[in-house]
Amino acid sequence: MKLSWRRPRLLLSAVVAIGALAGLTVAPPAPAYADGPYVTASGGPGYVEVYVGGFNSGVTVRVELLTYDLSKTLNTGYVVVNWIGYEDGNMYLGTGGYTGKVWVAADGPPGPTAWATAQPTGCPCPWPFNTAHPTGER
Repeated sequence: MKLSWRRPRLLLSAVVAIGALAGLTVAPPAPAYADGPYVTASGGPGYVEVYVGGFNSGVTVRVELLTYDLSKTLNTGYVVVNWIGYEDGNMYLGTGGYTGKVWVAADGPPGPTAWATAQPTGCPCPWPFNTAHPTGER
Protein backbone atom coordinates (compact mmCIF):
# COMPACT_ATOMS: atom_id res chain seq x y z
CA MET A 1 0.00 0.00 0.00
CA LYS A 2 1.37 3.30 -1.01
CA LEU A 3 1.23 6.18 1.50
CA SER A 4 -0.15 9.44 0.33
CA TRP A 5 1.07 12.80 1.55
CA ARG A 6 -2.41 14.11 1.17
CA ARG A 7 -4.01 12.25 4.12
CA PRO A 8 -1.43 13.16 6.79
CA ARG A 9 -1.52 16.81 5.72
CA LEU A 10 -5.33 16.79 5.74
CA LEU A 11 -5.35 15.17 9.19
CA LEU A 12 -2.75 17.63 10.47
CA SER A 13 -4.78 20.54 9.06
CA ALA A 14 -7.90 19.27 10.82
CA VAL A 15 -6.06 18.92 14.14
CA VAL A 16 -4.61 22.44 13.82
CA ALA A 17 -8.04 23.88 12.94
CA ILE A 18 -9.76 22.16 15.88
CA GLY A 19 -6.98 23.27 18.22
CA ALA A 20 -7.29 26.87 17.02
CA LEU A 21 -11.06 26.84 17.53
CA ALA A 22 -10.69 25.27 20.97
CA GLY A 23 -8.22 27.97 21.91
CA LEU A 24 -10.76 30.65 20.98
CA THR A 25 -13.49 29.16 23.14
CA VAL A 26 -11.47 28.59 26.32
CA ALA A 27 -12.09 31.49 28.71
CA PRO A 28 -9.41 32.74 31.06
CA PRO A 29 -9.98 32.22 34.79
CA ALA A 30 -12.68 34.50 36.13
CA PRO A 31 -11.73 37.29 38.53
CA ALA A 32 -12.59 36.93 42.21
CA TYR A 33 -15.66 39.15 41.88
CA ALA A 34 -17.16 37.22 38.96
CA ASP A 35 -19.97 35.82 41.12
CA GLY A 36 -20.92 39.33 42.16
CA PRO A 37 -21.03 41.18 45.45
CA TYR A 38 -21.83 39.46 48.73
CA VAL A 39 -22.09 40.35 52.40
CA THR A 40 -21.95 38.14 55.48
CA ALA A 41 -23.27 39.28 58.85
CA SER A 42 -23.14 37.92 62.38
CA GLY A 43 -25.00 39.38 65.35
CA GLY A 44 -23.27 40.10 68.63
CA PRO A 45 -24.09 41.95 71.85
CA GLY A 46 -25.14 45.38 70.58
CA TYR A 47 -23.47 45.12 67.18
CA VAL A 48 -23.43 43.27 63.87
CA GLU A 49 -20.11 42.08 62.45
CA VAL A 50 -20.03 42.52 58.67
CA TYR A 51 -17.71 41.29 55.92
CA VAL A 52 -18.08 42.27 52.24
CA GLY A 53 -16.51 40.95 49.06
CA GLY A 54 -16.92 40.52 45.34
CA PHE A 55 -16.86 44.24 44.54
CA ASN A 56 -14.73 46.11 42.01
CA SER A 57 -11.16 46.81 43.08
CA GLY A 58 -10.62 49.84 45.32
CA VAL A 59 -14.21 51.09 45.45
CA THR A 60 -16.06 52.44 48.48
CA VAL A 61 -18.89 50.15 49.60
CA ARG A 62 -21.80 51.51 51.65
CA VAL A 63 -23.05 49.10 54.31
CA GLU A 64 -26.42 49.72 55.97
CA LEU A 65 -27.96 48.04 59.00
CA LEU A 66 -31.77 48.03 58.74
CA THR A 67 -34.63 46.76 60.85
CA TYR A 68 -36.09 43.51 59.55
CA ASP A 69 -39.23 45.25 58.25
CA LEU A 70 -36.94 47.78 56.45
CA SER A 71 -38.69 50.69 58.19
CA LYS A 72 -35.58 52.18 59.84
CA THR A 73 -31.87 52.49 59.16
CA LEU A 74 -30.02 51.65 62.37
CA ASN A 75 -26.49 52.40 61.20
CA THR A 76 -24.46 53.10 58.07
CA GLY A 77 -20.77 52.50 57.45
CA TYR A 78 -18.37 52.76 54.53
CA VAL A 79 -15.42 50.57 53.65
CA VAL A 80 -12.90 50.72 50.81
CA VAL A 81 -12.25 47.24 49.42
CA ASN A 82 -8.77 46.06 48.48
CA TRP A 83 -7.28 45.43 45.02
CA ILE A 84 -9.13 42.12 44.63
CA GLY A 85 -12.50 43.50 45.76
CA TYR A 86 -12.64 42.27 49.36
CA GLU A 87 -12.66 44.00 52.74
CA ASP A 88 -9.47 43.83 54.79
CA GLY A 89 -10.74 42.86 58.25
CA ASN A 90 -14.33 43.11 59.45
CA MET A 91 -16.67 46.03 60.05
CA TYR A 92 -18.70 46.31 63.25
CA LEU A 93 -21.95 48.27 63.13
CA GLY A 94 -23.59 49.20 66.42
CA THR A 95 -27.34 48.62 66.73
CA GLY A 96 -28.11 51.53 69.06
CA GLY A 97 -29.74 49.16 71.54
CA TYR A 98 -31.96 47.47 68.94
CA THR A 99 -32.39 43.72 69.39
CA GLY A 100 -34.05 41.38 66.95
CA LYS A 101 -33.50 40.32 63.39
CA VAL A 102 -31.88 42.86 61.05
CA TRP A 103 -31.00 43.19 57.38
CA VAL A 104 -27.55 44.22 56.22
CA ALA A 105 -27.26 45.77 52.75
CA ALA A 106 -23.92 46.33 50.97
CA ASP A 107 -23.98 48.54 47.90
CA GLY A 108 -21.16 49.32 45.47
CA PRO A 109 -19.92 48.61 41.93
CA PRO A 110 -20.49 46.36 40.04
CA GLY A 111 -23.87 45.88 41.81
CA PRO A 112 -26.45 44.64 42.55
CA THR A 113 -26.92 45.31 46.28
CA ALA A 114 -25.90 42.34 48.43
CA TRP A 115 -28.14 41.34 51.38
CA ALA A 116 -27.69 39.30 54.56
CA THR A 117 -29.53 38.88 57.85
CA ALA A 118 -28.28 38.74 61.43
CA GLN A 119 -29.70 38.68 64.95
CA PRO A 120 -27.88 40.97 67.39
CA THR A 121 -28.43 40.51 71.11
CA GLY A 122 -28.77 43.07 73.87
CA CYS A 123 -25.64 44.94 74.83
CA PRO A 124 -24.56 44.53 78.47
CA CYS A 125 -22.43 47.67 78.27
CA PRO A 126 -22.61 50.85 76.18
CA TRP A 127 -20.17 50.24 73.35
CA PRO A 128 -19.36 53.50 71.57
CA PHE A 129 -19.14 52.35 67.97
CA ASN A 130 -17.60 54.64 65.43
CA THR A 131 -18.81 53.36 62.05
CA ALA A 132 -16.17 55.34 60.16
CA HIS A 133 -13.49 52.99 61.50
CA PRO A 134 -13.81 49.35 60.32
CA THR A 135 -12.94 47.90 63.73
CA GLY A 136 -15.42 50.10 65.59
CA GLU A 137 -12.67 51.69 67.69
CA ARG A 138 -12.42 55.39 68.50
